[in-house]
Amino acid sequence: MGQITPDEVPAFPQYVIDYDEEAQTARLDGVPIEPAAGVSLREAALTAAARKADTHGLDAVRVTIRSNVGEEWKMIVSVHGETIDTTPPPESKNTHKTRRRTATVLGGVVLLMLVGGGTAVAVHLSTDTDQDQDTAPPWETPGANAQVPVGLPDGFTGPAAWSVDINDDTGVTGLDDGRILTANSDGILSARHPETAEPTWAGSGAPADLSEIHESTWAGAPVLASYSRGNLNLWPIEEVRPGDAVAPEQVPVDHTAELLWEGDAPLVSLGDFVVLVPDEAGTLTEVTIPAGSQPVSAVEGEAVSIGADAIYRTGLDGESTVTEFTPPGGVEGRPEMFWTIGTEALVLAWSGNGAADEPVIAVMDQDTGETIIKDRIERLPNESAEITYNTGSQRAVIGALAIRYDDDPSLNEVPVLEDPVLAGNTLYGNTTDGPAQVDFGRSQDGAETYPTFTDDDTAPLIVADDAAYVVAPRLDETILYRAPADVDEADDAETSENGDDDS
Repeated sequence: MGQITPDEVPAFPQYVIDYDEEAQTARLDGVPIEPAAGVSLREAALTAAARKADTHGLDAVRVTIRSNVGEEWKMIVSVHGETIDTTPPPESKNTHKTRRRTATVLGGVVLLMLVGGGTAVAVHLSTDTDQDQDTAPPWETPGANAQVPVGLPDGFTGPAAWSVDINDDTGVTGLDDGRILTANSDGILSARHPETAEPTWAGSGAPADLSEIHESTWAGAPVLASYSRGNLNLWPIEEVRPGDAVAPEQVPVDHTAELLWEGDAPLVSLGDFVVLVPDEAGTLTEVTIPAGSQPVSAVEGEAVSIGADAIYRTGLDGESTVTEFTPPGGVEGRPEMFWTIGTEALVLAWSGNGAADEPVIAVMDQDTGETIIKDRIERLPNESAEITYNTGSQRAVIGALAIRYDDDPSLNEVPVLEDPVLAGNTLYGNTTDGPAQVDFGRSQDGAETYPTFTDDDTAPLIVADDAAYVVAPRLDETILYRAPADVDEADDAETSENGDDDS
C-alpha cells in the first residue's frame, strides 16, 4: 500500500486505546496490551492496532487514544505501522468545548508520547504558535435582539438571543448535550452552540426530516444516525474544521427491517426472532433472541427483548441472561404493547381479558425487572402513539397517558397535544385552539393556551431550562429563534418545581 491519506480511511470501525501513563498500561478495545521483551508499550500498542486492522481486512484504521485523566486524541494507524495524527486543530477562543489531547507538557510544548520512533506524532502547542490558517474568524452571533414574531409560553420572553434561517422542510431538533441541530437548503446539517448559534459540527446529506436523526454509538464512537432506503446512515460526531462537513457512512440494511433506536446503538429487527446487533468493529451481527420475545433495543453489545414475564439480554454469542419480572395480577401472556423510556424503563400494556376488565399499564425498571408502578386505566394509548419522555425529570407521555416514574410514581390522564415537547414538569404542544402547555402538577386544569400573535403560531420545537426555540416564517424565509427564559418566571418555576407536586 502507498502512503495513506485520511480521506481513504473509513470512519468506522474506530478502535480505542486506553492509556495510563502513570501505570504504564494500555488496553485496545478493553483488551490489555502486553509488550514483548524489548518492545516498548507504544510499539506494542501500534502493533496491536495494526494487527487487529489486518484481521478486519483493513489497510488502515482510525484509533482514539484516551488517557486515564480523560484526555484524548485521534490518529490513523496502517497495517504497516504508519501513523497520521487526525486530532482536530486548536479551536478558536470562542468555541465552547475544550479540545483534549493525551499529552505530556514540557516547557509549553505538547509532545504526544504514545507513538514514537520513525513514525512519531509530535504536535507543538505553545503560546508562540501562529494561528492556524484554517481557523475561522471570530463568530458573530446572528440575529441577536430580533423580534420574536410568535407568542411564547409562560417563562420565556423576547427579543431573541439569536435567530437563523433554516430549511423549513427538515425541521429542528435538540441534541443531548444542548446543541441545536438544523439543516439548510443544501442538505448541510449544523450542530449549533445553544447560546451563540455557532456551528461546532457539520454534516452533509441531511434527511428530509430531522426528527429521523437519532443520537447513538457505532464501533464505540458517538454518531448521529438515521435510516433511509435500505441504508443505515452514520455521521461521526467528531470535530471538524470550519467549512468542512462530515459525509455519512452507509451500512446496507434490508429494506423490510425495522430499526429500533432506544438503546445505545441501533438494533435491526428482521422478524422471526432474528435481530442484527453491531459488534465493536461496527459489523452487524445476527443474533437470535428467545422465541416468543419481542425485540426492544441494543444495549452494551447485547439485544434486549421482552417476554411474558422476563427481560432477556442476548449477546453476540447467542447466550441470554434472564431478568424475571412479575406481571400485574389478572393479565395473561406477554404485553400486547410496550414503549421504551431510553434504557431506563419499559411501559407495558395489556388490554384486559373481557368486557368488564379494564386495561392494565405497568412500568418496569429495564435493568432489574422491578415494577415501578402498575394500575388499571380507562383506555390504553393507541398502538401507534409515540412516547415523549424527559429522563431528567423522569416524566413520560404517551397520547393522553402521563407517567411519572421517579420515587413518587403515578399514572394520570392529560390532554392530548400535537407535536409534544416535555421539559421538566410541563408539556408543550399544539391544540385546535392554538399552542398550549400542560402542568403535570395540575393536569386537571387541562391544556392552558397562551396569547399568540396570529392563528398560525405554533408551540416551541425545543424547550430547555434557559430558552425556548420557536420557528416562524418571514417573507420567503423560515427563521429559528432562541427565546431566553424570563429570569423572574424561571425562579418562580423552580420554586414551584421544588414544592408540593400532586402529579
